[in-house]
Amino acid sequence: MDGPALEIGTVTQQAGPLPANQLRPRISLDGPWDLAVPGLPARKIAVPGPWQADPDLRTYTGTATYRRRVQIPTDWEGRRILLHFGAVDYRASVQVNGVRVGEHEGGYLPFDLEIQDAAPAGAEAIIEATVSDDMAPDIPKGKQSWYGPLAGIWQPVWLEAAGDLYIEELRIAADPSSGRVSVRPSLGGSAGDHSFRLVVRGPDRAVQEADDLAVTIARPQRWDLDTPALYRAEVSVLRDGALMDTQAGTFGFRTVEARGGKIWLNGRPIFLAGALDQDYYPATMCTPPSEAFLRSELELAKELGLNCLRCHIKVPDPRYLDWADRVGMLIWAELPNWETLSPEAERRARETLAGMIARDGNHPCIVAWTIINESWGVDLVGDDTHRRWLEEMVDLVRTADPSRIVVDNSACKPNFHVRSDLNDFHFYASIPDQRDRWDYFLEDWTKHPGATFSPHGDATRRGDEPMVVSEFGNWGLPDPAGLLEQNGDEPWWFDTGQDWAGGVVHPHDVERRAREWRLDEIFGNLLAIFEASQEHQFESIQYEVEKMRLRPEIAGFVVTEFTDLFWECNGLLDLHRRPKAGHGGYRWIFGPDLPIAVPERRRCFVGEEMRIAMHVAHASDRDLTRATLRWRGSDGSSQGETAVDVLGWTAPRVADVIIRPQSAGRLRLELELVDDTAAMAGRNWTDIAVFDRPEPEVAAWSDDPAVLGFLEGAGWPTDRTGGTLVSTGLDRRRSGVWLAAAGDEGDGVRAVERTGSAWEGDWAQGMHWFDPALRRGTPLLPRVDITCGRMVPSAVLTGPRPAQTLAGMYVGWIHKAVATAAVLRPGVVATTWPILQAGPRDPLAVSLLANLLLATMR
Repeated sequence: MDGPALEIGTVTQQAGPLPANQLRPRISLDGPWDLAVPGLPARKIAVPGPWQADPDLRTYTGTATYRRRVQIPTDWEGRRILLHFGAVDYRASVQVNGVRVGEHEGGYLPFDLEIQDAAPAGAEAIIEATVSDDMAPDIPKGKQSWYGPLAGIWQPVWLEAAGDLYIEELRIAADPSSGRVSVRPSLGGSAGDHSFRLVVRGPDRAVQEADDLAVTIARPQRWDLDTPALYRAEVSVLRDGALMDTQAGTFGFRTVEARGGKIWLNGRPIFLAGALDQDYYPATMCTPPSEAFLRSELELAKELGLNCLRCHIKVPDPRYLDWADRVGMLIWAELPNWETLSPEAERRARETLAGMIARDGNHPCIVAWTIINESWGVDLVGDDTHRRWLEEMVDLVRTADPSRIVVDNSACKPNFHVRSDLNDFHFYASIPDQRDRWDYFLEDWTKHPGATFSPHGDATRRGDEPMVVSEFGNWGLPDPAGLLEQNGDEPWWFDTGQDWAGGVVHPHDVERRAREWRLDEIFGNLLAIFEASQEHQFESIQYEVEKMRLRPEIAGFVVTEFTDLFWECNGLLDLHRRPKAGHGGYRWIFGPDLPIAVPERRRCFVGEEMRIAMHVAHASDRDLTRATLRWRGSDGSSQGETAVDVLGWTAPRVADVIIRPQSAGRLRLELELVDDTAAMAGRNWTDIAVFDRPEPEVAAWSDDPAVLGFLEGAGWPTDRTGGTLVSTGLDRRRSGVWLAAAGDEGDGVRAVERTGSAWEGDWAQGMHWFDPALRRGTPLLPRVDITCGRMVPSAVLTGPRPAQTLAGMYVGWIHKAVATAAVLRPGVVATTWPILQAGPRDPLAVSLLANLLLATMR
């Protein structure tokens, strides 16, 4: 293959927050630094942290100079004094006592500089770092154009004293099959004869030593999701028998592969239950607030039932990876993107990936590298040279790190894969609005997995790449009251997002918009609106996961996303890592073994017979060949159990259950899957809306045979000589219900098709609602939920005011609220709910029409 090799750079590797040893004393320079910004007053700023964490510098992208004084200890005499920077975004030029000691380009990787000539032992060191935030289109910057720029010294800084010969980096290779551990150190300082000594300490405190750089561990413990066994390698370098330096790094024994349509961890297939993680924080933005915070959020991820975080197009702080190692969380790591592929962009991509592998290669938590996300920064669709470049990059990464999965381009329409270990794809659909679209996507993709590879005949495909839905999800609005500043003001980011999705993701004034549309009245109070949005999010994700699990061809998923990020509120947690509604349920629906109830429909009349297919999706090591599936209805009308004999990586239909609900209301069918030891293997539930048949309280008349037949079939008397009109067209001569379709207009109201409009809602989803007048005598919730599926309006009504609205929807942060049913004038009601299409056998259609007819008589 032509092209340059991916050279693994030399960077300082400290695997874990290891204390400095006596041979390498350390002084932390974290804390307040002076910051000088042209044209602004001098200020103090916290290091580490981007300068945009300062309210005055939120959008500043120029040059700034950091300054810090420190006293060099006198006992560092005769030592090499190293100034370490964890990461500085983007360019840094460093002076000590007015002497230029070095510079660095690249916003994500560590570098160190020797400064003893400029600041010897016993002297004061005045450290100045001039940092420029270059926003050129061929520089890797990740998603800074989405959420705001990041610049400055955003990872820790420290001074360290080293000897004449010292260890810069440890590359550790651990082979689980043989137990062999080999370490490759890189050295700094003066050359000359030297030798090494290696000590490996196991999680069981066993110690093994060697006078070279390799040992063999008998029966090594595997690093795994539930048993994240970590080893520690300590390497000493000696010269003429004298100890010159010692450094340590942690590592684990584990394997990961993508083959046979599955992802294999330590030789067994696992179902990947992941979440996208953009690694942002409330006050410190790209800098983790503390190790305690990192530990807590990774434990929350485990609590949610996740086994993987896709750290999205950002190189994280090493402490993030340290804690992922410790808690047993898989990390899917990604290269930050640029805007334009150029020779300089190609160089920076190679150097950044090489530095990522060098810095983070010892972390067992990292199982995958992604080079490109959604074709950002390249043109895979239209430029074959870009496709060839990406193939070369895949081969370079595989050569540099054969121990991990490599993804070329984490794809979405219209882009694709060219050469990849995973066949991953992104797809967003609003549930329940677009449930048919979601179902079709899964059906079509699993039938034609090659459709997500290049259609130009230049893809290299094995044919057994595991299929992973690597982005999907739904929005759930956080409670704004929990996001306010201490003084009660909105957080600064509430005034961002105007440039995305037509402005519907702009949070500012969200509570005012909710009140304007009477949502506080409809839902009971303001808090209830946001709780309902979060319940809607959970229910949507539950549906999407169930549909994936019913297709064993799908090897895993990555839900968007782990936490909210400012205006993007599709997190399982909010920005402050507070749980959302449904938090306790995610661990079950994300679990490897999931019982799934598939009702033939989600709503029925009282006494109607309903068939429910029971499935069990099985992807764990647990033996389910002698398991039991139990179900019980919340109304007490249905319960039972069946024996289950399920093999791994299947989702068979294990039983058909017939229920006949005897009372109106919301019926929740609870499912429990237990193995032959009576241990709980999985839980799930499904909701069914049970309707009473409406009383014939109103008369209706129409010359439309379809409408007339519907009314008669629904049990309403009809009068052909007069009464209330139900029509597919607005009749100005009569009062009645206007069943409007896209393109209809009248009385200042227009019915607008949602597809292709701001109300499509496939990404910045919103929520539909019902006024109490439309819920009268029904089991409907204020929010339109999964029980309304396949009847959600495909058009909206523009023109009605909030006071006129009987049903409606919003998108994003309660923007573009609009009616789907409204009182136009006394005696005339319009709706885009597809009542005729659903027909008289649909209890939702019948009940909505009954209440709409009543609304004409107010």
